[in-house]
Amino acid sequence: MTRPFFISGLIGLLVVLMSTAMLFVFPTKAPGLPEGFATPIIAFEFAKSPADIITLFGPKDSPERDAMVRSMDLGNKLDYVYMVLYTAFLALFSVQVVRRTGLRIFYLAAGLAGVALVGDALENLRLFAITSSLDTMDIEADLAALHVFTWAKWGSLALIFPALSPYFFKGGRFSMTIGIVGIFCPVLGIAGYFHPGAFCEMFSVSVAVMFLLMIAYCLIYKEPV
Repeated sequence: MTRPFFISGLIGLLVVLMSTAMLFVFPTKAPGLPEGFATPIIAFEFAKSPADIITLFGPKDSPERDAMVRSMDLGNKLDYVYMVLYTAFLALFSVQVVRRTGLRIFYLAAGLAGVALVGDALENLRLFAITSSLDTMDIEADLAALHVFTWAKWGSLALIFPALSPYFFKGGRFSMTIGIVGIFCPVLGIAGYFHPGAFCEMFSVSVAVMFLLMIAYCLIYKEPV
């Protein structure tokens, strides 16, 4: 028996470890959250107005604001390692699918992983710019750019999973379950785009679930020699 996705699975475990560590870095509470949001970092990434930022970080010169900025900035610095890991996992998995199936169309998923990496890196630059400009609140241009880069990242992730779903649908029950979840992700993404808040939170959870399912698949899948 061979394990063609085992290396991808090992990278996936690093993704899980890194994401767990970042849970202890990013703030879990905030002075306030825009309507529908429950997670400060998700609320920050999908913020659309200066009012959202003021709600999230609290009033000027407050201890809560200073603590929030420190946590957000540290978490987003660590995110540069995280984004390399998760996009490497997705790209390597996609390349292995091409090798197993001979279908070059699955390179599309690897390309989308690259778009997600660039989007995530540029998103973080806007997040740093916003936290450094809270005193003046001259952030309208940064928020506009943030909206583009955030959806470049999340939109690419949402499309990777249905792009891989045809491969999963050819497998057993667990594999087919992954394919179904993969198709459901962009549905929540579209809802989150037009109705930010709770749908964005559900969308982010669906992406996390998809990662966990794919990592488990990589670790347990065995192919007859």
